[in-house]
Order: sequence, then structure tokens, then C-alpha cells
Amino acid sequence: MNMRPRPDLDPATFISGAPSDSTASPDRHAEGQILEISVDKLRPNNMQDRDDFESEESVSYIDSLAASFNLDLPGGKKFGVRNPLFVGPADAEGIHEIIAGENRWRAAKQAKLLHVPCIIRNGSATVARLEHVSENALRRDLTLWQQAKAVQRDQEEFKLSDEQIITAHGLRNKSQLSKIRAVLKMTPLQQDFFITGLIDNVSYAYDLKKITDESSLRKLEKMLRSGKGFRESLDK
Repeated sequence: MNMRPRPDLDPATFISGAPSDSTASPDRHAEGQILEISVDKLRPNNMQDRDDFESEESVSYIDSLAASFNLDLPGGKKFGVRNPLFVGPADAEGIHEIIAGENRWRAAKQAKLLHVPCIIRNGSATVARLEHVSENALRRDLTLWQQAKAVQRDQEEFKLSDEQIITAHGLRNKSQLSKIRAVLKMTPLQQDFFITGLIDNVSYAYDLKKITDESSLRKLEKMLRSGKGFRESLDK
């Protein structure tokens, strides 16, 4: 899986008005400290942008993760989860919301692990959101449709600026951001190309938007499903 450099999301510079270290409460864990937390004390992020955990590809990926966690090591130990999850502080019931690492959590439960390594993030909801978004961008976990919906959420719910969205999502420039937003302004039939994954290149967004009649869109869909490329299909 291709990995991108992690964006610089230092709250002190990235978010206006972010709390300084001096406001930290005394019971907060040291930044970067890894803790073993029960899998039963974790829950999915209610702002999760992914909606395909039940897809064949996701199930297969989680299966492979679970199998790797159960690999036997010398001395009777298991390989386990090597990359810590990012989680929020415990709520009144002692439950931590997962900021990044839901695949690992699901795989750990499937592998019947009792605990997973976690790093607790104590920042604001906006900081937690940025951690979540940047993790998806880093691992390229989202489909183009999911990313478009995530961008919309970041703008409308979290009031992030274009510059913040570009940085958090690992986008190249405002032109790429505009193309992603264009996906949300298309007709439902056009959007289906992105929802189903027939088109996963945002550079094709404006070209698709120009095709408005249903017969042409159905013809394009048929050609893409047959394995032809987007540009090749447009020329037919």
C-alpha cells in the first residue's frame, strides 16, 4: 500500500486558537505514550468517512490483518498489533473513541486479542477530526466519493478553510479540491460512477460532468465495466 508523508498538523500552527500545553490537565498522558487498552473499551469514530467495512475488499484486508496478528513468535508470543491506534480520552463509561486505526481494531477483535496498543490524543474535536482525515489520506483508504463527502463535512461541520482541507487530505492544490467538490454537484447518475468505483481519478470529474443525457452515461458505464479506460470510452 502506498504511503504519503504525514501532513504537518501541529495544532499550535495549523489551527487558530488551539489550546497550548499550559492548559493540559494533570491527568493527561504524556504525548506519544503507548498504552495497552482493552478492545472492549474502544468504539468506532462517529465521524468515520469510510462506509465500506462490509465490502469484499475490506473484509479480505481485515482477515489478512487478523491472521498476521495471530502469527506465532518464538517464546509462545503472538505477532500482535505493531502500529498503535490513535484514540480520544475515555468518556464517562471509560470508552475511548477511535480516531485512527479502526481496521486494526476490527482485526484485533477478530483475532480474539484482548488489548491493543493505543496513543491517547487529548486535543479538541477539530484536532481529532484532522488526525482522522490525515490518517485516511496517508493510507489512501478512501474512495473518491468518500473523500468528496469528507471534504464536504470538513467544510460544513468543522469550518475548515480550503488550505486546511488541502493539507489534511494531502491534496496537491485548489484545482484538485475543486474537482473533488464538483463530484457532489453532479446528478445521481453521474455520482454513481464514483460511488461504485468505476471512476477513481478526480481528473475525470469535469469531463464526466459534461455528459448529461442518460443514454450516453449508460453507454459509458457499459464500456467502463467491460474494462476499457475512461479516455478510450469517451472517444467511442
